[in-house]
Amino acid sequence: ENLAEQLFQSFLRFRKAGMFFPSGLDASMGEIVVMRGLEKKAAIADKNFCISDIHKNLHISKPAVSQIYSSLEKKGYITREIDSADRRKIDAALTPKGEEILQNMKNYFSKMLDEIITRMGEDNSKQLIFLFNRLSDISEDMRNDMNSKK
Repeated sequence: ENLAEQLFQSFLRFRKAGMFFPSGLDASMGEIVVMRGLEKKAAIADKNFCISDIHKNLHISKPAVSQIYSSLEKKGYITREIDSADRRKIDAALTPKGEEILQNMKNYFSKMLDEIITRMGEDNSKQLIFLFNRLSDISEDMRNDMNSKK
């Protein structure tokens, strides 16, 4: 196999293996990412996170954020309300139930990532982080190049 085919197969294999969640968890990866964003923003600025904040800071499209917000609200993990200072903004905050789910996930991922680092070793883990970031940079550059040619 040539290098391009090996890389493609590696992508497929990683996607299939992916990150796995504990059984019974009622949240997707996107929902966890958004909930973490809400938690971080509330802790830093003592302010709720609006959709545009999530979109800009977490690299998630606005329609995807809206869908995630709706799903999280239905599950009782967040509350949403119109910002009194700017009625175009919708503020969101974690509920106690959302905080509990998020804490459970953070504990789970911490144990899982610690195990991965232990098995891979610190140097390989650092190299992997560097390579994932490099791959993301290249992919973003290629996407920007394609969009500028349209």
